[in-house]
Amino acid sequence: MPQKPYKIFDDASERVIGDELVEKYRNNIIDFFEGEYILEDNKNIKLEPWQKKILRSVFMKKMRGHPDVRQNRLALVMIPKKNGKSTLASGIGIWALLFDDDYPEVYICSGDLDQSRIIFRMVTNAIRRNQALFNLVNIKNDFIERKDGKGFLRAMSADAPTAHGVNPTLVIFDELWNAKSEDLFSAMTLGPTKKNGLQLVISYAGYDKDSVLYRLYKMGKTESNKRMFFYHATENPASWVKQSYLDDQKAVLHPSEYIRMHECRWVDSHNQFLDSTEVDRCVDEDLLPSQKRDSSFLYFVGLDIGLKNDKTVATVCHYDYKLNAVVLDEVASWQGTKNNPVDLQTIQDYLLDAHSRYFFRNIIVDPWQAMQLIQNLKAKCLPVEEFSFSGQNINRLAQNLFFIIHNRRLKIYNHKELIKELKTVQAIQTTYGYRIDHKSGKHDDFVISLGLASLYAVQNQKPLATPEVFLL
Repeated sequence: MPQKPYKIFDDASERVIGDELVEKYRNNIIDFFEGEYILEDNKNIKLEPWQKKILRSVFMKKMRGHPDVRQNRLALVMIPKKNGKSTLASGIGIWALLFDDDYPEVYICSGDLDQSRIIFRMVTNAIRRNQALFNLVNIKNDFIERKDGKGFLRAMSADAPTAHGVNPTLVIFDELWNAKSEDLFSAMTLGPTKKNGLQLVISYAGYDKDSVLYRLYKMGKTESNKRMFFYHATENPASWVKQSYLDDQKAVLHPSEYIRMHECRWVDSHNQFLDSTEVDRCVDEDLLPSQKRDSSFLYFVGLDIGLKNDKTVATVCHYDYKLNAVVLDEVASWQGTKNNPVDLQTIQDYLLDAHSRYFFRNIIVDPWQAMQLIQNLKAKCLPVEEFSFSGQNINRLAQNLFFIIHNRRLKIYNHKELIKELKTVQAIQTTYGYRIDHKSGKHDDFVISLGLASLYAVQNQKPLATPEVFLL
């Protein structure tokens, strides 16, 4: 017996949701998008030609001699950032849940659950904006179930052990470039009973040429898989991506990151962090170490501690709102050895003296190797700010330092060691962003110290209304 259709009332007019919509949309995902997918402005989406091409090729092209079997079991769609990947993926997920298969299992996967939840939230929001669709499902945390009990959509992360044993009809892999391994992709394979099952990867380019995404990219380029659809755009296909937006992105992103995100081209994981010419433009030959404060500014010191092999470096700087730039005030460094490590009491004495001259707003220091020093400084009421080198913080430090140098918003005096390090450090691409590192035989102690101080200087760049008074 056919299932009784769901009924809702919309503006006092009865609308029946059931077999007729399945009949209408099962073989035409494009009509579904333009008829049922409602955007945040409460208007139906109007697909662009390139979007229709993708949907038509992936979901409407049939195998020769098998009119009920789709041609593609694997699809890789690589397009630059901000071209509507998530909107496309969320609409595909809704269609697959409600209209594609009699018993759909739809999974949204990513390297971490937070990324998967981005598309999942877009799915739930789009469903809620369409009362007809909303009446067909129950929405839970990371899980949407059809009310007829015949299918579900779930958000998953790279916790691969929980993925084994599933029998998906559609798996959407979002931003596969940040997958830490192939485990999840391997676990979410299609079963032989799902004749129209699909693995759909939507991502921009990555940097790891040993990754599953690069393997799929090469597979698409060589056309070695006859049941794979491959779409790769190195220019922005969406009409809403304007040159002014791209110019703004160029101003703040590292060149390799811009190429990867906005040109969707592969880059090496290790790149020179800064352009030597841009570093030279930040050097002011007339600038000298200041040795004391100007009461109009806030001062910050970044402390990078190396007790034996690396140097301990303290860098003082402030943000000059008139110049709209971070200005280097003073650099101090100490070199220890295995047999004679840096004496932290010496560092403490320096910071006490420097604080008497600059009245620091913050002394920024990584607590590793420095807990006793931090406790001693806090006991003397110095404004210590602990900076943990988490992935997010490492990326913030790198992005800020690149921004102020790339945009000539840093002024430094001619400090030979600092300049040398700025010109030689590398930018290492990671799943959380960028990490500054040094080449073999080189160092990055001065750069990290400057990065710590300049990050806080930029975050506190407002001019003081009145000179601040600090008590020692």
